[in-house]
Amino acid sequence: MRQDEYDTYRKALHEEADRIQTAKRPGYVLGNTDVLHNFKSVAERAGVTPEQTWSVYFLKHIDAIISIMCHPHLPAAEEAVGRFSDAHNYLDLGWALLAERQMVQLPAIIEYRQCSGQPPPSVVSCALGALHVSDTPHTPAEPAPPTTAE
Repeated sequence: MRQDEYDTYRKALHEEADRIQTAKRPGYVLGNTDVLHNFKSVAERAGVTPEQTWSVYFLKHIDAIISIMCHPHLPAAEEAVGRFSDAHNYLDLGWALLAERQMVQLPAIIEYRQCSGQPPPSVVSCALGALHVSDTPHTPAEPAPPTTAE
């Protein structure tokens, strides 16, 4: 596939993901302003974390995509574009859950982008340092633990 073809398909998928997200969100948030409300309310009722709830929903879409990719002859309840678009949206929502827990921070993404133009191994060490993820949230005033490139 040529780059221009890829770009066309990628753009169409992202546009469909945005359309689906806009159409489905009201049914998931039920009037709540928190876009993550569905994960939190289901988690509370099920006695699990919002991240565990997210992972079950996300894996449902991944399983459907795997079925489409590995068994294209089987009937599918939803078109492939819908499954891929939903998976894209669930990645965004999962990222938002992590961000809300302060496990990742927007400045880290910006730092990663600034470092990503460097040749290896700088890219690896930069990514490891800039995208520090831990189970314990830290405040912006507290620096992330240092990393070492080996």
